[in-house]
Amino acid sequence: MHGYSGSVLEDNVNLGHEELSVPYFINCCGYLKQDGLDVSLNRTRMDFYLIYLINGAGHYITTNGTVTAKAGSVVLYRPGEHQHYYYEAADKAELYWIHFTGSQAANLMDELGFTGSHFFQPGMSAEYVELFESIIHELQMKKRHYHQLSISYLLQLLTRLSRGAAMGNGEKNAENSPLEGVIKVMNEQFHHEHAMEHYARMSNLSVFQFIRNFKKRTRYSPAKYIEKLRIAKAKELLCDSNLSIAEISSIVGYKDPFYFSKVFKKTSGEAPSEFRGKAQWF
Repeated sequence: MHGYSGSVLEDNVNLGHEELSVPYFINCCGYLKQDGLDVSLNRTRMDFYLIYLINGAGHYITTNGTVTAKAGSVVLYRPGEHQHYYYEAADKAELYWIHFTGSQAANLMDELGFTGSHFFQPGMSAEYVELFESIIHELQMKKRHYHQLSISYLLQLLTRLSRGAAMGNGEKNAENSPLEGVIKVMNEQFHHEHAMEHYARMSNLSVFQFIRNFKKRTRYSPAKYIEKLRIAKAKELLCDSNLSIAEISSIVGYKDPFYFSKVFKKTSGEAPSEFRGKAQWF
């Protein structure tokens, strides 16, 4: 398994930490990519545990049997709920995760509709990934007021996931439906250079209609969405490989490493080399 994370405090990975003196509190947050090993976990924690799958699949054992969740799914465990799940090597699971607590956390999750199930379907969105990445970055760097800013990202993340899950349960309108296949392709082929006409044809829309509907669905232009996917992948490679910046640039879809570095710094606030240097400490 490869990944990176940030935390407010070190806690017991099997028990977690409950903090009820404040409305919301993040214990830790991270990214994980399965790499050739079967992994299983069996525990009960004191905090909320939210998993967002962005690739592959995971198998979650419930009282009603084993549920297989795939990319675009959220798995949620409330405090005190038993967590029993596994990832097989062939699954190639890739996910973000976060542990949080607080005196108002349960009420918030109820208000957002995260009730009655462990499984929700907000779908794939670079916006969710960006918010996870923002939380991880703040917890790693620990700059002034980092936790307050992390909480603001958490509230945005949970609200966006709730909205996406509601759309996935039938609130989508007909004009957005053809975009789901395009979003899936973008998440799988973000490193390829496809013209907007290519995606528009997949959606059976004109280029103008495609861009308009895509922004309505994701809040990003298609180009910006792909950029965010590329930068997220680049961060993973900077943390988990010894590849050069030029090699990473090529892998994620940028032919010019200087342009890649410029885009990376604009979106992340630091150059790829700076990000890699800091990430090695976590």
